[in-house]
Amino acid sequence: MPNFGKRSKELRQYLCKDLKRLVDEVIKTYDFSIVETVRGQQAQENDYELGRTKAHYGQSAHNYNPCFAVDVYPWPCPRKQDRGIIVIDDDSPEWKKMTDTFKRTANKLGIKITCGIDFKSFRDAPHIELAGWREKVKEI
Repeated sequence: MPNFGKRSKELRQYLCKDLKRLVDEVIKTYDFSIVETVRGQQAQENDYELGRTKAHYGQSAHNYNPCFAVDVYPWPCPRKQDRGIIVIDDDSPEWKKMTDTFKRTANKLGIKITCGIDFKSFRDAPHIELAGWREKVKEI
């Protein structure tokens, strides 16, 4: 059975209760790594400048603690060679397989999520967020 590595365990602690339940259930059947949870202002703005996000600080589900978003990679992470450099293969079917597993599990647990792989304006395959997170922010 898959289980979390040290870094994934460390990052898991920052997730909101529903996302903790979700990742804990998914890891029982699908191996993945948690690569990002809470993102501070400097990191958020840096990612915005680099084109990795369309959200400024405060506009992302990653900007709160507890965190309402998690970035996950399939394990092992699919790789490909691009101009002689090994890079993450974000076209691999493994991303859809992972996302589908998260969707099925969330549905089973009664947790509503939104997946970055489904974003229309900006594909963000690793991203999974709690649907309605903006309302949850008002509660903290």
